[in-house]
Amino acid sequence: MQGQIVNSKINSMALERLVDLQKIRKMLDVGTGYGFLLRELASRYDKLNAVGVELSRQEAEFANNDLGLNVINSPLGDSDLTKDFFDLVTAFEVIEHTPYPIKFILELTEFVNSGGYLLIMTDNFDSRMANSLGAGFPKWIPHSHISHFSPLTLRKAIEKTKKLEIVESMSYTPWEVLLRNAYYKLRGIKKEPSEVFDLTTTLCTEMQGTYKLFAIRNLFNRLWARKALSRKMDGDLMYFLCKKIA
Repeated sequence: MQGQIVNSKINSMALERLVDLQKIRKMLDVGTGYGFLLRELASRYDKLNAVGVELSRQEAEFANNDLGLNVINSPLGDSDLTKDFFDLVTAFEVIEHTPYPIKFILELTEFVNSGGYLLIMTDNFDSRMANSLGAGFPKWIPHSHISHFSPLTLRKAIEKTKKLEIVESMSYTPWEVLLRNAYYKLRGIKKEPSEVFDLTTTLCTEMQGTYKLFAIRNLFNRLWARKALSRKMDGDLMYFLCKKIA
């Protein structure tokens, strides 16, 4: 939950740089989690009618009951939402969880209206930090992140749908990853896969962990993102804005 709070601020900033949200009236966020991004946007764009879709019952219920949002707890295909309807469809850190990413992109595209936009954000496994850290790259989570992308392979996946035109792209590297990389280099640390991931241990502990330095991240990350969001595509997190071909 705390991680999503921090990420919502960065993702809303990236979204505002890529899309003129004043012109967006109907938005769908797929994999919306606890709904903090939708809350962030609703507080600034009163004409934006946004709905979310979320598989986790716990997260969808929080979004609806605690934040007062409209979040549907179901797979996208079972949501009964109208296809070809939304001005903007977004999927932040979702595609890496899917076994058939091109099929997923096509499904997202079905809900975008003619001339509308699709934004996909995921990890860049060909970033400078990913190559430097190797198994120590924090987004290497093999039981959950099962489709890894570089800017080139995500671009190719989007182009293969033949239904989308890439309008713009952007990337970002969190300061925490840069700090980890500097520390590893200073200490001569090179992590092996067996050191950073054990499935049995992960399944027993992953829902009991804490989000380290939450207060600092919540305060500082948005300020950092103002400087670090870049049109260069060597950052750890990448955003691709696409327009649906009429």
